Amino acid sequence: MICPKCRAEMPEQATYCLQCGASLNRPKTAPPDMPRREKQPAPDRKTGAQEHPSQAPGDVPPNIGGFRFDPPEAEPRHDSDATQPDKRPRFAQRRNQPQKSSPLSSGKGEWIPPAGYASPAQRLGAFIVDFVLIGAAIFFLTFLAALLAPGLFDDPDFNVFFANVLPLPLTCVYYVGMESSRLQATPGKIMLGIKVVDFEGKRAGLLRTTVRYFAKTISSAFFFLGFLMILFTKRRQGLHDMMAGCLVVRRQEGERVGRGSVNP
Repeated sequence: MICPKCRAEMPEQATYCLQCGASLNRPKTAPPDMPRREKQPAPDRKTGAQEHPSQAPGDVPPNIGGFRFDPPEAEPRHDSDATQPDKRPRFAQRRNQPQKSSPLSSGKGEWIPPAGYASPAQRLGAFIVDFVLIGAAIFFLTFLAALLAPGLFDDPDFNVFFANVLPLPLTCVYYVGMESSRLQATPGKIMLGIKVVDFEGKRAGLLRTTVRYFAKTISSAFFFLGFLMILFTKRRQGLHDMMAGCLVVRRQEGERVGRGSVNP
């Protein structure tokens, strides 16, 4: 090696010049590449087991107070388990099943009429109109029978029988037929803007309206207590309405009744 300052020749191993004492800057050679060894995870102090290198930090079981808590292993699920019947008690099975909303319940499943329930004044006015119409029909039929067969009314027993029997089928056909039809109301209810529906707001049907008609005899007992219940029940129901599962509600403005519309 030659000294860069005094140009004296020095041995290869010298780091300083023997003549002038200058430092000999020798080029540093990089050591040959060595194969890297992957860092092995440190073994656990208690169990001596090594953690898996691919395990995420969040998946490492906690080590509290020197004790290691391993998560429970999930049981394997077989496809045959889905087809096996549930052997739990019935009350436990019903608890996990979704509850169906019933229109009779007081929760979210209860149907509420958009225009509200019929008021007692509307129902009373509809009754008066229907009573007048039925009375007029009975008078017309009596006049027609007396005109066609005048000898029938000479017997007093026939007069009593005719006066007591004729109104029953006539009023039954009047109320049941009109309230179970597409109109859902008698002419008196149509004039007052109300109708008869079930607890879901649909047409009551022939069976419900028939039960409702004959249940009015029970509502008439005990000083018309069944009709007076309309004043203080939540949904303005009489006893006959409750027994038949019906509601008397107001019609919406512009709702079609047959071929026309009504504006209550």
